[in-house]
Amino acid sequence: MSEQPGGGAADTYTLHFMRAPDAPGVLPTGRPLDWLDGVPLSLVRYGNPYVFVDARDLGIRSRDQLFAAGETVLRRLLVLRALAAKVLGHPPHSALPKIAAVDYSAATPAVRAVTVGGWHPSLALTGATAFAVAASLCGTVVRPFGGVVDTPGGPVTVSSTPNRVSVHHKRATVLRRLELPWRIHATA
Repeated sequence: MSEQPGGGAADTYTLHFMRAPDAPGVLPTGRPLDWLDGVPLSLVRYGNPYVFVDARDLGIRSRDQLFAAGETVLRRLLVLRALAAKVLGHPPHSALPKIAAVDYSAATPAVRAVTVGGWHPSLALTGATAFAVAASLCGTVVRPFGGVVDTPGGPVTVSSTPNRVSVHHKRATVLRRLELPWRIHATA
């Protein structure tokens, strides 16, 4: 990961993850689309493992419905997340994998993610990177895309190239800078 100051605002950054979106292991089952409990979904591992579900498969037909979704949709996503956890070798009630529903009823896709204890207010950094990766891979639930993604907490901008994934204009507070006398580069 590298960071660059973003767009003139002191508290926004563009984060680049220097791993190809199609690197081995990104699709943990080896497939862009899996079916769990009768629902097509995509399992992606780029940072945290993530599960993406098309909102239509949850009975949601608009971003307003997605952003207003209540306990019934949340419970359905948690069931799917627990099933995906078993597939990925995690305990069914662990925090991983994360899960999100994606809506395509408007020109800009909308995403609503689940976190421990309920709905995530936006889309976490790991969710944004996983979304960008899923969008760059053929056949996933996430359609090909790079740009602004709407979330309940505001827009998130993502992109990918053949050798990296980026999240743009991510708000962050720098607590301290540490200068290292070497550059760390690792490949896996």
